[in-house]
Amino acid sequence: MELPVFVDDTVDFAARAHDLGIHLFPSSSSPFIICFGLLFLALGAIPFPSVARIVLAVIGGVIFLVGVVGWVLIEDMQMFPSDGPQTHGEAHH
Repeated sequence: MELPVFVDDTVDFAARAHDLGIHLFPSSSSPFIICFGLLFLALGAIPFPSVARIVLAVIGGVIFLVGVVGWVLIEDMQMFPSDGPQTHGEAHH
């Protein structure tokens, strides 16, 4: 009688995708933040008293902009850092 042999069959999907040339985006919470901001913007469109509508729209706009800036600027800079030397406007031929 033999003991069962443990075989590690876990797959590193990120490494396999890299070997195959497939680009996988890193996980991000920014789409959730953007949708949360859109929720508050939509709540600002409901006919509440005008002060509540303005407050909801401002809160939603700020949350939406934080999500967009975080996704487009911050995470994009982390994904695609500028590795090259700074040229300061000079063109290389």
